[in-house]
Amino acid sequence: MLNTKHPWLDDRVVALDGDQLAAEILKLPITNTIMLGALAGIYSGISLESIEEAIRQTMPEKLHRKNIAAVRAAAEEAGKEIHR
Repeated sequence: MLNTKHPWLDDRVVALDGDQLAAEILKLPITNTIMLGALAGIYSGISLESIEEAIRQTMPEKLHRKNIAAVRAAAEEAGKEIHR
């Protein structure tokens, strides 16, 4: 999995523009929750629900909505990359 805006031709690699998603959703250049959401989108061993619960348990409440939205959007984007 790569955080890049450039397409990747190797099918073993999922390329996702995490910087762009972070800018759009979080309004900050922070990609950690983006990339975690992307991982959940391509790997069945991590559920979105568990990430969302971790966000609720560890982040201040004012950050929940945006970070959960970021995780969900990244999971969706990564899932699209897997099925391209």
